[in-house]
Amino acid sequence: MVNRGHVTPLLLSDHGATPVHCPYELPLGLGRLGRPSARRSDPAAVPLPPGRTLLCYTDGVSEARDATGAFYPLAGRLTTLGTATPERLVSFLAHDVHEYAGLFADDLAILALTRE
Repeated sequence: MVNRGHVTPLLLSDHGATPVHCPYELPLGLGRLGRPSARRSDPAAVPLPPGRTLLCYTDGVSEARDATGAFYPLAGRLTTLGTATPERLVSFLAHDVHEYAGLFADDLAILALTRE
């Protein structure tokens, strides 16, 4: 895995959410702005044990704000789910972010992966 400009993915388990550290590079299409001598990072292997879910999401989730300007509390919302299937997780977050923030102009992309 290589992060190309999005927020840090999370590895979810029964014990909570852990950030997944992987090489970070400029977003796709902006690589020419970096140093020409910079070597591209090798992707990091991210173990995905059974019972865990890898959650990747855009800043449309983490930067969504309510009417008072408070950011969406992703960590707190995830704890209300317990162990959920990827389908349930994506559906919940997509609905919950919109309920929390109302209409907003940012993109919202959520990807949840698990091993069977």
